Amino acid sequence: MFYDMHVHSKFSTDSTLDMETAVLKAIELGLSGIAFTDHLDVDFTDYEDEFHYDFNDYFMLLNSLKDKYSKTIDIISAVEIGLQPHVIEETSQLIDGFTFDYVIGSTHLIKHRDPYCGKYFRPDDIKIQSYNEYLEELFNNLKLFDAFNFNTMGHLDYIVRYANFDDSAFYYNDHSALLDEIFKYIISKDISFEINTSTYLKQPLDKKLLTRYKELGGELITLGSDAHNLDRIAKNFKLYSQIIKDCGFKYLFSFKDGKPIAHKI
Repeated sequence: MFYDMHVHSKFSTDSTLDMETAVLKAIELGLSGIAFTDHLDVDFTDYEDEFHYDFNDYFMLLNSLKDKYSKTIDIISAVEIGLQPHVIEETSQLIDGFTFDYVIGSTHLIKHRDPYCGKYFRPDDIKIQSYNEYLEELFNNLKLFDAFNFNTMGHLDYIVRYANFDDSAFYYNDHSALLDEIFKYIISKDISFEINTSTYLKQPLDKKLLTRYKELGGELITLGSDAHNLDRIAKNFKLYSQIIKDCGFKYLFSFKDGKPIAHKI
């Protein structure tokens, strides 16, 4: 029943995962579908142009696998676009002429600083302020890239993965006003809320994020592993699908031709 809506193949600079091997693993796990959301991050800190890839090669391979496994699993064309204020035009030019089933909009850098490489957090940082700065950047990026018609907001609490605070967990109550604005915005734009299980390998999900999203009228939920290797595909999906269900949601969603498709939990 599950769709893993966030998987990276070797077309992403930071992954060596063979696409067909990932498809076979997804079939072994009993998944209904898998989305290959490879990275397009223009002007990524310390990587220059490395987070670009040839979309023609991507679609040639993906479409051949779709044909080969059409009776077994749904293979979804997708892209994860890295959002920064100054890369809108170049990003638009790179994807012009290509149509994906599913598009994720993600903030990986905060004012061109990379938390993954330790260039964001400083010893004197206060956690709430650091996380607020990230959320403000994320919200601004979503609005600036409005014309891209994203299907989902990638890993809202991404910042948690690389934080070095004693308690690095991400709590709704610490950022309630800003999170409410973000939730209201994505709900108004029919942008789904991704529950990204890679984030929760370090810290658990604050269920208040889900219950507040629902209270504000949110319904669209996608589940993604953010897998960059075989072992991470659909990691902890049973656990987090049950959490999502316990928070009052009846459906998880996949996307086809940019349109949400409901799957009962």
